[in-house]
Amino acid sequence: MGLGACGGAKDGGDGGGTNVGVATLSLSYPASTAIEKVEYTLTFTYLGSDPPVVYNVETAESVRLGGELTAILPCRTGQSGFGLNQVDVAAKVYFNDLVDQQGPIDATASTIFQCERNADVSVSMLLTVVGQGNGGFVDIDVGVVGTLCSAKTDYKDDGFIAVCPDSSCGQSSTIFLFANNCQSVRGTAPEFWPCGAPTDWVLTNLVATSQFAIPEEDGTWRFGLVTLDPYRMSQVDPSITDDEANLRVWRGVWMTRATLIKAGDDLTRSNDHVIVDWVAKLKVPPTSPGLPSPSLLVLIDKNDTGVDVTYLEKYGACGTETVNTHHYDGLKLEDVRLYDESTVRLLFREEGSSLLGVEARCDALFDAEGEPIVDCSGPGPLLGGAP
Repeated sequence: MGLGACGGAKDGGDGGGTNVGVATLSLSYPASTAIEKVEYTLTFTYLGSDPPVVYNVETAESVRLGGELTAILPCRTGQSGFGLNQVDVAAKVYFNDLVDQQGPIDATASTIFQCERNADVSVSMLLTVVGQGNGGFVDIDVGVVGTLCSAKTDYKDDGFIAVCPDSSCGQSSTIFLFANNCQSVRGTAPEFWPCGAPTDWVLTNLVATSQFAIPEEDGTWRFGLVTLDPYRMSQVDPSITDDEANLRVWRGVWMTRATLIKAGDDLTRSNDHVIVDWVAKLKVPPTSPGLPSPSLLVLIDKNDTGVDVTYLEKYGACGTETVNTHHYDGLKLEDVRLYDESTVRLLFREEGSSLLGVEARCDALFDAEGEPIVDCSGPGPLLGGAP
């Protein structure tokens, strides 16, 4: 679900109490989704005054027209012609029997944008709805931007996959099967990001399968799969998309994890799934023009003590083997934005505050050994800047 805003001049006020721009907000969702209606409240706060002031609160119910809702609201600038504003969205999303839900699902989002005099300025927001079904091992992430997934683990003989029917694979008589079946909320194939121990990954349309020949020696092996909805926004927004409007920041992302432990003749397996609060795809800048520029996934999770940041390299390590975990203590994460294609911004509220006043940044880069990593800094004051 995307939300866009555009600002245009209304008068030449100083922002101290006068609305000097117009924000045209569009809330859109795919025509194939089973959303019945959306009730939402938009709250605008001007951050250029001391203290910041709430200057507009609008409540509306969606009227579906081509999958898009529109509202035209004022925004503020200062004497310079620019003004930092915050918009908060609180929504209730109603479904047409897509999942077994008791009433609507609540969804919220917040971000900041720069209202500019005599110019159109756009900003997009991600409003993700997460629900769960009651169908055995099938757990569902129901989102306007998101995936529907089921996952399981199993053991099969070598002959099951016809890889080595006359001898064992890797001197093992058992194959560990880690399988996922996922699709986007529009029914299309997701983008899979596998990670884990050396294994034979097969990624085919909606299905991802890892076939791992269990070695003779004892050990612990971890596998994982992040599924991303290859969503294309209706407009380019460098803070969450590439230059073709393809999404590079996701909210509410399905990740399946599996662990296999071998101790003598005993085999223990586990399989679970989590909804990662935010995921951003970053490019590692090449050390010289023309050299490789790999992508990394930054995983950003809220918990009781703050916010954890980890990252994944495609087909790289999973779980506790992931390096360079960063923790931000005692802060409430509200939004994630790209600074550029190699840097992501984390926007926080301080405890007891309703405003986004703190940010941190995480950069994708090569370390001294030439390995792609994500390095985080902050938190600190809200800096703004690109895009």
